[in-house]
Amino acid sequence: MTQGFVEQSELLRLSAGHERLMQVLAERLDDGMLEEIAAADYMMDYDAHLAALRSIRARDPPEGPMAWEPKEVLELFRWSELGDDRSGRRDRTREEFHLMRAFCCAALLEAFAEPANYDYFDGTNATVIQVLESLEVLGTDCEGHVAPFLAWLLIRLPDNENERGFYILALIWALLRSGAAQREASVISNLIDWMIDDEATVRRQWHGGAGQLPERWLFGTTFFNLRFAKWEQLGIRLSVEAEGVQDPRLREKLDDIALRVVNV
Repeated sequence: MTQGFVEQSELLRLSAGHERLMQVLAERLDDGMLEEIAAADYMMDYDAHLAALRSIRARDPPEGPMAWEPKEVLELFRWSELGDDRSGRRDRTREEFHLMRAFCCAALLEAFAEPANYDYFDGTNATVIQVLESLEVLGTDCEGHVAPFLAWLLIRLPDNENERGFYILALIWALLRSGAAQREASVISNLIDWMIDDEATVRRQWHGGAGQLPERWLFGTTFFNLRFAKWEQLGIRLSVEAEGVQDPRLREKLDDIALRVVNV
């Protein structure tokens, strides 16, 4: 069992094909896009960043902890919003920008899943919500691969990961977006139970909550709040998505966590 709620075998099943997300993004990312990401730190260490990014795109990243090159530019681009000019190079279409940001976020999350990097990343909840947003813009050809990727991440998160609840919520959202609400109703229900229990466990460990919003459900499990507004928007949309769920018990549970996230 995983935390007594979700069978490890179920997560393994859901994670089948998890590598396809990075493969699809890497295949679409052209040299100009890679060069623009490499320039995101005002051209600092550009050549080293570019070489490391090329390795990631080739699906041959170096083993061990992720080096400053390319971690710095991946994280800088992770924070970008459409219209930002990180590199001073060119304007990008909406789809091009989100392809670049999705690649950066997925690469960071893939690296975070390696034990050598467990103590090297903070506030990954922001990376998760950024990649969800970007993949939705890119459409089903890309977004359709995110649920296996998230399930794979959940399997590999460290035992003491305090932001696990955000990952579970993201997987629930991805399964709903993929049209799996009826097929995976039992799994989604168990994921909800796991998320609620995990949030309470973290809160107990931190004596009631942490960060700038310790009183807020889920948000009180982290100090990193830079994209909380996007998680709140996901909560609002989750409530709308729940309206189409046939199982009344699952619909009730989805409404419950949606209300917790938006703090109603």
